[in-house]
Amino acid sequence: MFGPDGYDSRVWVTVDTGQSSETPVFGHAFLVGAFVRKCLFVHYATEVPRASEERLLSARLAVARVRILAGIEMEPFDQPAKVQAEVP
Repeated sequence: MFGPDGYDSRVWVTVDTGQSSETPVFGHAFLVGAFVRKCLFVHYATEVPRASEERLLSARLAVARVRILAGIEMEPFDQPAKVQAEVP
């Protein structure tokens, strides 16, 4: 399960290859979630300069999916924040 508790969430990871092996390759990881009239959208984007660096792109996308997207937590909307912002 990805996304905050209670959210119906989906993760999508995609790679956009270039026209040749020497053009940049782009990777994206998306998290889309919904919970009772609340929406969540997260987009992580990365790129490598050429297809020969596909392992680096794959590693970045794996970290984004497993560590970043899975670690997102939402605070309740009807309660004060856990950490109060300091006012200068």
